[in-house]
Amino acid sequence: MSPAIFPHHVTSAVSTSINEAQRASNNLVQPMDKILSEAAEIVESHSELGRDVALSMLSQCEDALREIIKAEMTFEMITHINEFAAKAVPDCDPLQLQAGFQAEVDEKLKAKQSSGDKWFKAHHNARKLAKLMESVKGGGAEDDEEVVCTQQNREHKCPILLMALTETGEMRPVVPTNQGHTPRCFYSFMGITQYCKNKRGAVKCPVCGDATVSLKELKDCKATARAIRKARMVAEDEGHDDMDATQID
Repeated sequence: MSPAIFPHHVTSAVSTSINEAQRASNNLVQPMDKILSEAAEIVESHSELGRDVALSMLSQCEDALREIIKAEMTFEMITHINEFAAKAVPDCDPLQLQAGFQAEVDEKLKAKQSSGDKWFKAHHNARKLAKLMESVKGGGAEDDEEVVCTQQNREHKCPILLMALTETGEMRPVVPTNQGHTPRCFYSFMGITQYCKNKRGAVKCPVCGDATVSLKELKDCKATARAIRKARMVAEDEGHDDMDATQID
């Protein structure tokens, strides 16, 4: 059976649909990356948020990611419109062709979703999110260390300079990203910079004393920065309350 030959306006519409679907699919990359980035921040601060709250927030990320992946899957199916057109009647009405193709897309989507979450879990971004969620669900000794770290961070002081940490600037909290460190290993950017400059060769972590530390392998500790901001806001609120009470007296 030879392929169907359609009028120019039909083939043009098919080509336009394919190009638009491909562009739409490409535009979904950034929203998915944003969801994963937000999920990573939730995991980073889950000891501060609490396990249940963190998992609830990650579940919302999962729901949002599922909808985007579903849209991506739909756009991917639209790019196969030529395969449907090849089976259609050449002189069929364009609206009839569109309705028939939409019905086929809906049928394929329904068939995929009938297998449960397999279509979602198979997606590479869904697997990344699952790993992040598992790191919160896992619990164990690592979580205990993070709790200890959070309690230690409540003083919000650099263990090197013994000065107060700040949300931003030279005294902002940073953590090492290389292996071998514990959650207790955090410092101010100024403190660890001065510490490393005064050493020669491989520099041992000033907190754990085991792993090495390098200025190239540091990242801002957003969880501690958020805790500092929260503590500052609480202190400001308490200050306002005290001032109000004084005025009342």
